[in-house]
Amino acid sequence: MRMKEEEKRSLERYEKLKLRSALGFPHLYPFACREIAYILTEVYSKLSKNLQAVILDDAVAAFRLLPQMQMKNAVSAATSLNRSAEAALPKQKRALAAKEFKQGKVANKRRSKVSNFNSGSFELPRDVLIQVFGLLDMKSLVSAGSVCRLWNEVAGENLLWQSHYRFYFGEFKSSVENEGRFDGTVDSCGEQEPVKDVYAAESCLHWKEAFRIAYIENPSRRIKFGRGYCGRCNCVIWLHDLRCSHGRLVQGSQNQMIEPILSLSQIVDYVLDGSRANSSYDTDSDEEVYGLWANPYTDNLGCFGEYT
Repeated sequence: MRMKEEEKRSLERYEKLKLRSALGFPHLYPFACREIAYILTEVYSKLSKNLQAVILDDAVAAFRLLPQMQMKNAVSAATSLNRSAEAALPKQKRALAAKEFKQGKVANKRRSKVSNFNSGSFELPRDVLIQVFGLLDMKSLVSAGSVCRLWNEVAGENLLWQSHYRFYFGEFKSSVENEGRFDGTVDSCGEQEPVKDVYAAESCLHWKEAFRIAYIENPSRRIKFGRGYCGRCNCVIWLHDLRCSHGRLVQGSQNQMIEPILSLSQIVDYVLDGSRANSSYDTDSDEEVYGLWANPYTDNLGCFGEYT
């Protein structure tokens, strides 16, 4: 009885990861594939048959959705998932997964060719681009900024980077960092006045530059997986959404209750027993970090990412 209850809770925790729904979003598809692949490789054989069936269904769903994902990293993620399926699944299920992957990859190539043939030149309105870019994870946002000048300008919007800063590092601390900075106001003698409060500091802060500096200086916050652990309801959430398993939106000062997922092994620990083990984090190396911020337009950019 106790074993069945634990198996039931593991299934519930896995479903709370929302991997099936994440597969339907291009920007989350690679992350979801990586998580499914890791679970297959590390613990598939230890799981209950019901949970194994759900994981297999998710893997098959990933392969069937591959034609809709016209991105190289999506194909790469699906390929890695297929390798994990080959290693972990029994013969009959392995054959099913391999068949779906092959069909999905072929359909992806065909759709890619048609898309390239029919593609024309058009520009989305700036406000629409901001809404779309607001759905991207940090790395995708940086990559989007290297596409063209318009996208670089939109991807540098202060509101977008203020949001990412708070997700990664919490509220901005201005008492020390902003000492000696100025907000543009002048006194009776014509001299600039220093920033006096946190709100004035944040209003004149360039958030992308603040994020870049904090990201380089804090290696333990270089998140690869787009996931966080919500201490309020004890579940793993997507950082772009900030909604817990009960649909509650975590915002404002409550963001401090979200701890980043720094290793896929933490996802496995959560599914197995609901714990959030403090495993060694798997983050970008310094070389990868500096390469991340070196986009094709940096030679034409000032220190705040504006074209000079």
